[in-house]
Amino acid sequence: MTPTETVTFLRALGLKFPTFQWEAGTASEWHKSGLAFVSPTDAEAAAQSLVRKQSFVALADVLAEVRRIRDQRGAGQLLPAPPNPDDTTAYRAELVANLRRRADGFHIDTPRALPAGQRRPGPPPAEFLRARGRNPAEELARSIQCPWCQAMPHTSCTNAIQKPLPQSHQARHDAARALTSPPE
Repeated sequence: MTPTETVTFLRALGLKFPTFQWEAGTASEWHKSGLAFVSPTDAEAAAQSLVRKQSFVALADVLAEVRRIRDQRGAGQLLPAPPNPDDTTAYRAELVANLRRRADGFHIDTPRALPAGQRRPGPPPAEFLRARGRNPAEELARSIQCPWCQAMPHTSCTNAIQKPLPQSHQARHDAARALTSPPE
């Protein structure tokens, strides 16, 4: 919120709360004390909510209500994993940006959580796998039975002496790609 928006907000607050009196320095102090970090729409929503609850208002009430609104807005949303967990500075910056976007009301495209014990049908999304350092193509191949060694879905392929291989057979990759690609 800019200083001008703070003055406009305080005028609207004075109309909503007749007991609210403000002087020349009030707008500047309220702006420096917390309204600078609040969006005008969140401040207005907080004022509307406070009008229904109480007859007096203080800056602490407005900021607490804004925090409640922003927390409620983000409840139940999962945050996507930042791209590189090894780069702590970039990881933290991405995490803070996602938290801020969620609190501001922007939708972050992440899959919804499932009830405990349930699995999402099909292989995990590629971004989920990449964020955890796993190869999406390998995960897709492991979702079917291997035509070469007959390894069951979600298990590793084996060599001739039944030792697990680090990667699936090429035939398994080809079969998985054929199942997921559209027919020509």
